[in-house]
Amino acid sequence: MKDGTEKMAILLAVQKKVLHDLDQMTSSATDDLAGQVERFAHLSLSGGFSTRVESAVRLLEYWYLFLKSEDVGQDHLQRVTESLDNMRRKREILQMVEENARKERVGIGNQVN
Repeated sequence: MKDGTEKMAILLAVQKKVLHDLDQMTSSATDDLAGQVERFAHLSLSGGFSTRVESAVRLLEYWYLFLKSEDVGQDHLQRVTESLDNMRRKREILQMVEENARKERVGIGNQVN
């Protein structure tokens, strides 16, 4: 009996360690993804790359849904949500800038005629 109890205790300890390591890897991957998206957004906002920003937003949305379906910790979801909100704000700014630039081009074109 004791032998089976010891084996079960060892298996539970190994399972706990594996789950902890997986949680750490997920956390690290989430942080890396958020950092990459931020760098991508910075590069995108420095040029005319609204489609890339939109792609980054969609990627973060999918990543959020995936993490939510995997029932990860609330702290991971919060980091992805913050990054997603930040990207959405950048997308809105970029869209406003592009719309203003388009209006200015139309206005200039009308003035030339």
